[in-house]
Amino acid sequence: MKTQPGHKSTTVTICGVELPEPVREPLEEGEEYWVSGVSPCHRKDDSEGSKWRAEKLIHRTEEDALAWQEFVFKLALGESGDEAGKSNRAPAT
Repeated sequence: MKTQPGHKSTTVTICGVELPEPVREPLEEGEEYWVSGVSPCHRKDDSEGSKWRAEKLIHRTEEDALAWQEFVFKLALGESGDEAGKSNRAPAT
């Protein structure tokens, strides 16, 4: 997984699960980001960025976007917050 150099995610707790906080502030022009959803995609800031940021879908790293994607899928499958917070992914190296 790629991580921007020097980036350390702050976290939020939802349903008892600690997750990386989505980007809330405007991105700089051309800044790269990851969008969580069906398939996290890697983009540079553009007109879609502010819409996705408002919906709290933008993350600074692929790892952060995947953590949210996995959590939402598990909740959609009816798993509780504690179960949804357990990752099936191998730790990033």
